[in-house]
Amino acid sequence: MMIETRTAGAKGGRICTTDSQKTVSPGTVIHYHANIHKALKYAVKMDLIPFNPADKVERPKKQRYIADYYRQEELERLLEASKDHPYSLLIQMTAFYGLRRSEALGLKWDAIDFERDTITIKHIVTNAKIDGKCEIVCADRAKTKSSLRFLPLVSNIREKLLVLREQQKENRRDGEYLQPFGLQVQDHLGKCNGQYPDSAGHKADRLAHLSSCRKSCTPM
Repeated sequence: MMIETRTAGAKGGRICTTDSQKTVSPGTVIHYHANIHKALKYAVKMDLIPFNPADKVERPKKQRYIADYYRQEELERLLEASKDHPYSLLIQMTAFYGLRRSEALGLKWDAIDFERDTITIKHIVTNAKIDGKCEIVCADRAKTKSSLRFLPLVSNIREKLLVLREQQKENRRDGEYLQPFGLQVQDHLGKCNGQYPDSAGHKADRLAHLSSCRKSCTPM
């Protein structure tokens, strides 16, 4: 890993960062420190440096995440505004089950058990930069069976999923292109609702704005 460093003049005995450097969270700093520490530890092992200077660095304390939830009236406005939107079912499931966006977009039909009325959270779909390009990444959510999340398939969601499945089956017979991954990244025509998972978040943000809801709390 190559790290480009930039320093500016000292003010009051402190080294100031340049304007081109972006502010990162304490968690990101801790992640950077772990990687740098590991590289320098290897350098010490290979007798390239006498000691690990990262040992003397005080890491910041990781900030505790405090979730900000919609109030009931806000959620009702959002659900009403999205009822005719292609993402309507996705937003409903995200709000009802408290899913992360990556988990909601990663739902596959094999995760829906209509006989036992359960939903298994075991896949995720997210964005990642690979070789400088934004790519869609699909991965397993859990490594072991014991760490899988099982949710009840409530009747209202169950009925809508059955309708969606039949619509996608019909469109597949009609020759419509069906994305090979995910359940809710597809609309009723079986087409992808945007190039990247971020597009789902952007559309949900716009719905939140139209329904006078707080953007930061959008369940996407």
